[in-house]
Amino acid sequence: MIFVPRRLLSRDDDQLTVILAHAIGHIALRHPTVGMTRGELAQVEVQAASRAIPERAAQRVWAVAQNRFAFDRDCESAADGYAVRLLHQAGLDAATLLAYLRALPPAQNGEMSVYPPPAERLEAAQKAIVGLKR
Repeated sequence: MIFVPRRLLSRDDDQLTVILAHAIGHIALRHPTVGMTRGELAQVEVQAASRAIPERAAQRVWAVAQNRFAFDRDCESAADGYAVRLLHQAGLDAATLLAYLRALPPAQNGEMSVYPPPAERLEAAQKAIVGLKR
């Protein structure tokens, strides 16, 4: 099941199609399942590290958090790539993803963001689209 926030439903059909293709990518690539599993394993790791070396617990929590943010950013990029292929296979213009990515606000929080910088996502999507033509 895919939930779409009401504010996204006001987008034009092309952008809504891109948003749904991206969401389908997350599901098809099992990002929620993998993310939950990784989260549970991270909790075990942090608990074990906290007991074994308490003075390094804060560092371990920070490292685990950084790893999670990197995983989330990788998932976003992978879902973008999946959306490019899905749009293309459906006979739609995959370049509509580019217009959507150009409309995203600038990235904030750098390493602490779950989203890659829009410019990075845009470049990767452009490469994926070029790859379709080969």
